[in-house]
Amino acid sequence: MGGLIHHLLAAAISLIFVYIFTKRKDYSLSIFIGNLLPDVVGAGYAAILIRSLNPVAILHSAPWFSFEKSVFITSFWMILQVIFVGAYLFYHVYLRKKEVHKEFEANLGFLLAGFVTHMIMDLLIIEKGFLY
Repeated sequence: MGGLIHHLLAAAISLIFVYIFTKRKDYSLSIFIGNLLPDVVGAGYAAILIRSLNPVAILHSAPWFSFEKSVFITSFWMILQVIFVGAYLFYHVYLRKKEVHKEFEANLGFLLAGFVTHMIMDLLIIEKGFLY
């Protein structure tokens, strides 16, 4: 979680950027949550396995290190999300051509943009902090 400040900063900048251009709070919150969700899921996974909500215990636990350090697990999880959300959006926008779920699809699109932003930041920034 050494990159928490970087992810929060990117999420806040994305939130402001999307809100300025769309004037919609749900779209901006969607990209904010999408940027932070991968780390929340990893910490939740570790917390369930060690049965503790202590942040220091979670960040020093074996499940956290296995989830965070395993490039295969992290990449597979994020790529799977991108594929499923992208397939859903492709199906509804291009194959069904429905306008009924336009807001839902935009929220999913911004959530996907947050996932991709997080994934790119994880690839470019080596996350090492004082807790490691």
